[in-house]
Amino acid sequence: MGFIGLGNMGWPMAAHVAAAGLPLRVHNRTRSKAEAFVEHVGDAGGGADVQICETPAEVAAGCDAVLSIVSDDAAATEVFTGPDGVAAGIAPGAVGVEMSTISPGCVRHLAGVMESAGAALVDAPAGGSVSTAEAGVLLMIAGGDAAAVEQARPALEPFSGRIAHVGGQGSGAAMKLALNTLVHGLVNSVAEGLVLAEGAGIDRQVAYDVFASSPLGSPFFQYRRDWYERPGEQPAIFRLDLAIKDLRLALDLAADVRLDLPQIASNHRSLQAASAAGFGDYDVAGVAESLRGKDRNP
Repeated sequence: MGFIGLGNMGWPMAAHVAAAGLPLRVHNRTRSKAEAFVEHVGDAGGGADVQICETPAEVAAGCDAVLSIVSDDAAATEVFTGPDGVAAGIAPGAVGVEMSTISPGCVRHLAGVMESAGAALVDAPAGGSVSTAEAGVLLMIAGGDAAAVEQARPALEPFSGRIAHVGGQGSGAAMKLALNTLVHGLVNSVAEGLVLAEGAGIDRQVAYDVFASSPLGSPFFQYRRDWYERPGEQPAIFRLDLAIKDLRLALDLAADVRLDLPQIASNHRSLQAASAAGFGDYDVAGVAESLRGKDRNP
């Protein structure tokens, strides 16, 4: 099994694959992160067989399945189609699984390159958070040929609660963008509601308690609490600038299918304003700081 991308989501996902006893070849753009991962799974016991590879092509060589989760279209394209990419090393009959949040058009391009190499591609972005990745219960939203999805299933099961096959090539990516419009819309709505309550003189924690206890309360309110109540005091679990990328891709998709979706556009503008005010590296919940009128720029 191959795994590329050991970021906030990729690390726990790959750790579940290693814990399942599957021999694992890993690559990360920053080698020190891969070295830390090998040490981490070694400390966990179980005799995990993990090998660090210098390139995605080296990861792919000899693997039945290669999984990748990176930041954007450009990174995914480099991983799969670059000179040392997955397609350069993958064996005919193997399957690649692209789990990043990228555009359906990018997925279809990658699938064509993989097909030329004699391999299949499944787009299966992850629906969930770092906490659900750590628990191994992610919703994997798969697009592609049904036989390829079934071929990829054993690679996805160690960190999945459900694998939903939603359609053909690119449909996983499209469904993930649709899902993320809900997530980022909720992020903005909570931020606006919280700032409104504060503006009316209500304590931030009291207001958040009311939100979490209301009929709209959900696990989202629990695992995001610290990032809303104490913004900037802990590492981002989903950077605001990445949320901007997601909503831009959603707007591009809406334009492709000739839809005018004003709430997505409004949320995109709100996050862009927060990034312009210096909160791009904050967790996406940091949009509330921008709404409070704060600015981190010198």
